[in-house]
Amino acid sequence: MPEIIKTYPQRGPLQQVRLASVEPLPCFRCRVEKKSKLHAVYDGDWDRRLCNGCYGELLSIYEVKAGTAPDDERAEALAQLLLRLVSAAEAASALRETAGVDALSEQARRLLGTAEYIAHQLADQRGLEWSPAVICLCKAVELEVTRLVLEPWRRACAGRSLDADTADQHIGRMAKWCTGQSATPPALGTVAHTLRTLAVSDHHQTSETAAALRSTAEGWRDSDWLLGRAGLAAELDTLSREHRNRAAHLDLLGPNDYAACRRTVLGNEGLLLRLQRATA
Repeated sequence: MPEIIKTYPQRGPLQQVRLASVEPLPCFRCRVEKKSKLHAVYDGDWDRRLCNGCYGELLSIYEVKAGTAPDDERAEALAQLLLRLVSAAEAASALRETAGVDALSEQARRLLGTAEYIAHQLADQRGLEWSPAVICLCKAVELEVTRLVLEPWRRACAGRSLDADTADQHIGRMAKWCTGQSATPPALGTVAHTLRTLAVSDHHQTSETAAALRSTAEGWRDSDWLLGRAGLAAELDTLSREHRNRAAHLDLLGPNDYAACRRTVLGNEGLLLRLQRATA
């Protein structure tokens, strides 16, 4: 091992060291060999060094995951970071063999392609974090829920008085977005909680927000799954708790975690296919 003259503070599994002389740096992530005095070591393994570019990308991801922002904000920040790191062409190419995505929005397909591209890059690299790929799958679902369910719901709220609903602790965030008081669509956890509340609470079922949702659901093929407690609400809650929230925190996810999330999102009975069928 070359002589190390300085060790920098470790950031999660990442640590930079400065060598006494310029040495070859074979990056195990991008496979490009460079020469530098400054080397980044992954998980304490000297055979797994990173070039400055790859180190910067992984550090950015780690810093978001290590932050104190709410899960929704961390997931959004990670998704936006990853969309900058993976080009549209790379995402489209990675998604080419995936069935059932043609009817999705362009942005949802971009996120799914980004997830598949990242997963392909990680496939032969042991120990690297799969959270970014999981985040992209979950954000794709969030976008489609907004497009297929929330947007029609908001349109149905036009002309209704939702003042009482916006002050409610259980459905207030949804009501505020429907009335334009909030610019950001509710995230997965909020949507799941709102749907569950409207499904089980007699009090909330008399709200204007609930009435607008029922009006919208009249044109849907499978309103029972979309509005029932054990349907979309339960599946979004599971996706949020078991996949997205873990990926947004410091949990180290692996290929099995990605495969499980992918089945939930893109499987034959996955969320995206069911959403398309139910809202047709």
